[in-house]
Amino acid sequence: MGPFCRLRVQTTAPQEQGVYAWVADGLVCYVGKAVEGFGLIQKVKGQSLGRAYDDYTYCPPSKALTRSQTRARVNGLLNAALVAGHDVEWWWLVAARPGEVEELLIQRWNPPWNIALRIY
Repeated sequence: MGPFCRLRVQTTAPQEQGVYAWVADGLVCYVGKAVEGFGLIQKVKGQSLGRAYDDYTYCPPSKALTRSQTRARVNGLLNAALVAGHDVEWWWLVAARPGEVEELLIQRWNPPWNIALRIY
């Protein structure tokens, strides 16, 4: 895994539960769910959203070799996409049942970075 990156995100996460996607050049690469907006992105517009490693924007050395850490793995994939010159976006959808919406979107888009709920 790695190398990793420290991302700056130019938006805020909604406080409501929902579904989010990391998108590179218009291709949905990863879909996830959140009970609240906390923990997805760190320090947006001056807000601290939790522990420094409990989000997608940073991977500390202590988490770098932990393959089970989804956010560390996705951070490495985001870094690779950015280094390759891809335009990376973050999409968010407020949803009353984020788990159901996440599963539906993964089935529909089959994002390459999702491994737990992927269709083969």
